Amino acid sequence: MSIKTQPEDHNFEIRERILFSQTKDQTQPEDHNHEFRRRRLSSFARDHPLEFINSSGRIKLCELLNKEDINNEGLLYERLTKQYEIIGVVSALITATLGMVLDNTNVHDGYKTTYDLINGIGIIFSLTCVVDCLILTALLSIIEKKEVLGFVKHGAIFLSKPLICIMVGILCMYICVTMYFGGFKVLVLFPCTLILFTLSFIFYIRQRCYVLDRLNKEEILL
Repeated sequence: MSIKTQPEDHNFEIRERILFSQTKDQTQPEDHNHEFRRRRLSSFARDHPLEFINSSGRIKLCELLNKEDINNEGLLYERLTKQYEIIGVVSALITATLGMVLDNTNVHDGYKTTYDLINGIGIIFSLTCVVDCLILTALLSIIEKKEVLGFVKHGAIFLSKPLICIMVGILCMYICVTMYFGGFKVLVLFPCTLILFTLSFIFYIRQRCYVLDRLNKEEILL
């Protein structure tokens, strides 16, 4: 009698496990797929934080801002205009600062050529940033607010150019201003400059990854 009941009990246990696994799969696939999509969409923010020329994240952000503008008040237009106006003004200040320290008599003759090259690169990149911001703000002011999203999609790959230029300009300004004092003062100020610039850059990368990650989560919810 025990020989007959043992396989029945064993089969019942197998059927119970199969039923439990099916029930578990039916109750949790949505959460599992949601987490999978979230990780896949946020992989750009974690794995490629330095790909500034990637336009997909910028387009997604503009699309979300455009969807939030229910009353068609030009939210995306105002955000873009303000952003590039600020970048243009800061780039102009960087250009002026580099011009002020261009004639530096405190730099050793052996480093004079390097100093002039760094200063020149900073001025060129900063001026390029100013020109790009002027172009963008001028073109944004003559198109309809409902066409701003199409404007962004058409030139999304170039919208990161002013940001790259201003970063190069800031780096050159840091170096030139530090070298401007000359002598022993440079050895004291250079570590502080390097640490502060690195911390600012890390802060930007962390916050940029956070914004992209939140953007991907918002896209999943939509």
